[in-house]
Amino acid sequence: MKSKQTKSVPADVLHRVTALLRDYANNPDAGFAYSDPGTMRADLETLEAIVADNSPQRLAVVLDGGLVQAVVGENVPVDLEVAIIDYDTLGAEDSDLMSVHQSDGSTAEAVVALQSIERPGIDLNSVFNQPDVPATPL
Repeated sequence: MKSKQTKSVPADVLHRVTALLRDYANNPDAGFAYSDPGTMRADLETLEAIVADNSPQRLAVVLDGGLVQAVVGENVPVDLEVAIIDYDTLGAEDSDLMSVHQSDGSTAEAVVALQSIERPGIDLNSVFNQPDVPATPL
């Protein structure tokens, strides 16, 4: 697994945001106001970029009865292409078969489906944070 270097929040951004949150927590009726909307927007973009960069990229293939039900992902590029390749071609129509080039130079017949990545309707933290889930290829 590739580890990312954690980025830290610039001190000036951290100071402004902390002060604003402290003021709001102490007096919520006063409202939530930054002195300059441009600074607020820049601070927000800085914080969002840091959160996105420090969030794990995760992809899960959901199966039921051996059939792919969904491919779900968190923090993955929206244009990431996913192909489901099934070499179990028994009963497949000839028109559904494709030749897939193998690393040894040969080809193999497979049923291939292109799948879009959906936002997860499941808690991927509960999957990825369990100590009993093997981290090696199946």
